[in-house]
Amino acid sequence: MAWLSAVVGKTQFREGKESCKYQEKCYMVVCWQQQRVKKVRVVYSLPFGRRTAGGMLMDPMAQELIVRMRLKFGDAAATLTGQEIISREVMQYVAVAPSRPPQTKVGALDSGKSKNGLAAAKRSETSDEWLALLKYDMAIGSYKERLEAEAARARQLTLKQQLEAQIAENERLKQLEREQEDAYFRQEQAALRKAEDEEAARQRLRREIMVKVKEERINQMGERMARREAELARKRAEEALEAARTAYDTAEDLRREEAHRVAAKLVLRDFLMENEVNKAIKEEAKKQQWVEDAAFQRKWEAILNKQEADRKEQMDRIKRHQAMLQDAADRQGEARRRWLDTPLVERYYKQREDERAAEEVPEAF
Repeated sequence: MAWLSAVVGKTQFREGKESCKYQEKCYMVVCWQQQRVKKVRVVYSLPFGRRTAGGMLMDPMAQELIVRMRLKFGDAAATLTGQEIISREVMQYVAVAPSRPPQTKVGALDSGKSKNGLAAAKRSETSDEWLALLKYDMAIGSYKERLEAEAARARQLTLKQQLEAQIAENERLKQLEREQEDAYFRQEQAALRKAEDEEAARQRLRREIMVKVKEERINQMGERMARREAELARKRAEEALEAARTAYDTAEDLRREEAHRVAAKLVLRDFLMENEVNKAIKEEAKKQQWVEDAAFQRKWEAILNKQEADRKEQMDRIKRHQAMLQDAADRQGEARRRWLDTPLVERYYKQREDERAAEEVPEAF
């Protein structure tokens, strides 16, 4: 029987011409394969054990099994390694499979029944080989199912590991985001507490300045009144001493004394009148001092209120600017967070406020 090459699952068989004594069996197998696989035509080489110039040839049944297994496994049998594994498994199965017992007996040949004996042997041989092929098909199917189950388990394990890695990464990112939000919240709270402490310190400083200014004004008024009283007392003492000394210096002191007495009366009258005037002056001075104190207090409060209004306006301006920056950052897709007063802005603002306060206090005095 002539046989040709066929390409099955990227496997190339050699071309050649050899005779096969199992022509009927080979023809039946080829026809069965053409019915099952329309685009693949399987032909056989020489029977198992036949030697040619190229060496020992493969058994046609083993070759048929190899071709069928390569067709069954598809892409897995496309590589050279897969083909070698399939060939090795088939040859091992053929080696351990039970051999066909002889069907032809010498007695049958001698009695003239050799023709029927050969036909029965051929039928038995065909049945045994097809049975072996079916068993091997079932074994290969179980083996393929095990391979597919193992591959499915491997894919499931890989998918599970990937999902677990993704879940762990998501949890890590969520934890990192929570930590960042906590850090931003703590930073914001610290900045707010610092701003409140600074505002309380400024209020205490303003109250202390007001108390100190009031005490200084009261002390100045007391010292001024004390100096005035001392000066008047000194002048009166000097005048009295001079008058007494003049009265007893010369003989004309008597006349002068009378005149001085009259003058003293006049002086006393003037003095009494002056005392009344001084009282009025003192009352007027007190009233004037009160008016000045009230005006100074109103002026100082106006200065402090203006400073406070300027500070609030500047803080509102900074916060509006920061809100604009925050909106721009949100539109650009940056991480959402609240803007806080930076220490540098607070330090520059406090420094300028202290300089202005230092310049305005001397002018008020």
